[in-house]
Amino acid sequence: MPISQMRASRATAAENELGVTLIELLVVMAIMAMAAAVVLVTGPAARSDVRLFAEQFAFRVSALEELAQLTGAPARVTADGNGYRLEHFSNGVWEPASLGRTPSRAAAPRGVSFSLDSQYTLDLVENERAATGGFALGGGRSEDTDTPEGASVVVDPAGLPTTFSAVVAASDEEWRVTRDENGQVSVEKGAF
Repeated sequence: MPISQMRASRATAAENELGVTLIELLVVMAIMAMAAAVVLVTGPAARSDVRLFAEQFAFRVSALEELAQLTGAPARVTADGNGYRLEHFSNGVWEPASLGRTPSRAAAPRGVSFSLDSQYTLDLVENERAATGGFALGGGRSEDTDTPEGASVVVDPAGLPTTFSAVVAASDEEWRVTRDENGQVSVEKGAF
């Protein structure tokens, strides 16, 4: 075969192979769409504000317990109607707990309520007096009977577990954060 014919046949073959057909493009797009649908269906569900707030509270309670054990000073969680405060006892007064980047105060998202469950909450004044060596709320001596605007739970610096339960709720969902007698903090969906 002469060289001129070989060049002509190569040029014709190259012209036929350039680009993709519309059918091939549509098949590839259909495969990609099916793969994206599978990923969306099997992906994790978005967490609600209620669940997220409950999980953050559980994490912060665990961090507060570690702070109490490291410093040897009691710490407490106080529900204040629209969220909670984390504090530690230092130099005879309750101060905001310093937990690194974790804020010492957390406000509940709009439409979400937070409360410490009273059936688990210890007698506040006696619990604090025992944990702080006679000091009551606000740094006063044991004869003071100040009470906070919300329920509080004191975390013992010796690591003795204080059992309590907190409820995070909205109009359509409820989550319960519980600290049991073994010191384990759990988050469970409540019966609504």
